[in-house]
Amino acid sequence: QSAAGRESVGQSAAGRELLAQSAAGRESVGQSAVGRESTVNAPVSVNAPLPVSAPTADASWSADAAKWGKATRTALASGVTSSAAYPRGSSDGGEGGGGGGFTEQRLVFIAVITAPANAARRKRLRAAWVRVDGGASGGTPVLATASLCSFNMPTVGAPVLPTGACFFVGANSASGEPTKLAHTDAAAADVVALAGVLDGKGAYNALSRKVLATLNWAAEYSFAKYVLKVDDDVFVHVPTLLQHLRARPAADQSAYLGSPRSSLVDRDLRSSAYVPASAYAPDKWPLFNQGIHYALSARLVRALADGSMAGLLRAPGSVAGEDVSLALWLREAGVAPEAVRWMHYVHAGRWLDSDEPEPEVARGCECESAPGVGGARGPAVIGLDSPSEVQLGAELVRVRLAFAAGLCACERLPPRWLTNEGHRLLQREQRPCQAHDFYARAHAACLDDPALARAAGVAALGGPRCDKQFVAQLAGSLATLDVRF
Repeated sequence: QSAAGRESVGQSAAGRELLAQSAAGRESVGQSAVGRESTVNAPVSVNAPLPVSAPTADASWSADAAKWGKATRTALASGVTSSAAYPRGSSDGGEGGGGGGFTEQRLVFIAVITAPANAARRKRLRAAWVRVDGGASGGTPVLATASLCSFNMPTVGAPVLPTGACFFVGANSASGEPTKLAHTDAAAADVVALAGVLDGKGAYNALSRKVLATLNWAAEYSFAKYVLKVDDDVFVHVPTLLQHLRARPAADQSAYLGSPRSSLVDRDLRSSAYVPASAYAPDKWPLFNQGIHYALSARLVRALADGSMAGLLRAPGSVAGEDVSLALWLREAGVAPEAVRWMHYVHAGRWLDSDEPEPEVARGCECESAPGVGGARGPAVIGLDSPSEVQLGAELVRVRLAFAAGLCACERLPPRWLTNEGHRLLQREQRPCQAHDFYARAHAACLDDPALARAAGVAALGGPRCDKQFVAQLAGSLATLDVRF
């Protein structure tokens, strides 16, 4: 490998532009100025305030986790948790089950983690799936939003929609000021402000607290058999989601579903995610479901709510992210992450610290239909993790229209993960030949867009999935690699 050969493709003009695009929009949720409409004060959650200290990594978490794990194992084995498995006396007989309380139990509650400033994202999600039936043309809405998010309890004997969804923000900014929301949020009445939780710019380290407070809220108010936690750049096809969950075992008490991965523990003293060996000795975290989307059974959510919130936040994983912390605690209860093919994370290949390929890189996005969902094809939950607001909006439209038209939703996604994996191989591992292969696959995928064969219908399907500039940059990167290597 000559010195010239080791030179990154990112040093060419086309490569620099492409790499800049891939890095765009990586700022923490809530830091974007997009969608900062005129604001109103956020409503205050009825949840009890939580301590607001930042999470720290120490060894004292393990005793709390072991105690909780032992109690949870016993509870799961006996079929009950330490308090009501389903809140406020609702039926535990499954969706539509009998028993005391409400005549019908919600199958799944979708908790969307968002930032106060992301009003534009919330507006896009409402249009894409939160307020409708996930893009299925002419279908009946299956989501409860405003009434659920406003803490209106279902009336005994009244029907309950099978799915509910709310957005969740912290009630205060990092400086302690009350959170402000857009007027569009106030009109929608589907945003829950969590008391005692900091949010927005400078509050990323409070993410673990925010997610755990959201799960605590869901345990009290969602009336659901499952809780699906997603970020605000995730598409959910609700009918397909319902079919997959209905196909699971009736006694699905310890479900922890998602897209698992592992990563190295951060030992860099300069990093905000630093974890000392005294707090967690292994060099690698156990498998955990990636935080962009995962689902938990109601019994696990309730068990977490009954556990020690302070202990969860002391877990070393809470410094790295709530997804790692959650996996550490669930492991104590004998619960491991379960990979499901109906959840897909588009941004696979982004991580630089894994010892093995991520599941998405190995298997890709699949379009197996769930039973009984008509012509819908694609994963029920797609984590887009889009690098820009514009791209997120375009991808939400493309995926929604693909489901409505019976096209494979995967084929309508831009091949960003292929490009990102090429960047990783080239820049971090100095493997230009393998990088060339991924760039070539991305370029071919752009040119092989099924919508292009239907010139008259491209606009109706949300436009081509790769814009001309992106395709040109890929072609330039390939040409550079061809010359140099």
